Amino acid sequence: MRSMLHLGLAAMLCLRATLATAEIASETAILLIDLSGMAHVLEYLPGQVQAGFRKGFAAGGGELPAAHRAQIEAAVDSAYSAPRMRASVLERLTRELQPDQARDLLRWYRSDLGAEISRLETAGLDDERTNERIIADNAARVAALPPARRTLLERAINASRAVQMAEDVVINTTIGLEYGARLARGQAADAAVLDELRGRIEVSRPALSDAFGELSLAMSADTYRSLSDEQLASYVEFLESPAGRRFHEIGVAAFDGTLFDAARLLGRLLPLGDGRPI
Repeated sequence: MRSMLHLGLAAMLCLRATLATAEIASETAILLIDLSGMAHVLEYLPGQVQAGFRKGFAAGGGELPAAHRAQIEAAVDSAYSAPRMRASVLERLTRELQPDQARDLLRWYRSDLGAEISRLETAGLDDERTNERIIADNAARVAALPPARRTLLERAINASRAVQMAEDVVINTTIGLEYGARLARGQAADAAVLDELRGRIEVSRPALSDAFGELSLAMSADTYRSLSDEQLASYVEFLESPAGRRFHEIGVAAFDGTLFDAARLLGRLLPLGDGRPI
């Protein structure tokens, strides 16, 4: 679960890149996710989620027979399929993004600075440190931040919606699993049930926000340490531009919906008996 949360933040650092058309060509959407680094996230995230679920089920399912364990692993692999998640995100981007925003995004990601920032962000995807380790390793760097640079980093985090994305990964994965499991068991799973589940889980959002805010600042201070204040300010200006803002609105929704659907599918695929907890 930790790696999934970490990836939620890392994903949002890379997410800025896909504003396309009211009905842009799929080639344009593909180009944007490639230039922005989102393609790397879409390739990397499913495997990390799969590994996290396998680890969790292994820790809590020592009594499961081999055949049952194999069914669970197959369900995880099917639900969090990289090609299916990529197709889902691309479909939403091509349907909801605007041509003028796509042009602005392409201009940024083809610039030297845009390409360098994408490289810095995707390089962090392989970081296997725990959240606690990342915060500890960057404590001195964060404490030494001049006020102006800290403000720039906080604006970048806010504009990229990194913290919201991390919160949503946890909340919607939890809701999706439970909702899918209810469907699989033949239990009530209408809109009212979904609203009840969401209300019950949403109470954890403030605590998640505090934890991810600290982590996101540590990650950002580390990721962008090689950028000058002027370069960082240019990046923040891009993130806060109409194209940047719109992209993140759609980007958060695209990842949010995709991960919820995958968790719901997993809940339906898991070989659970009536009343058995996930």
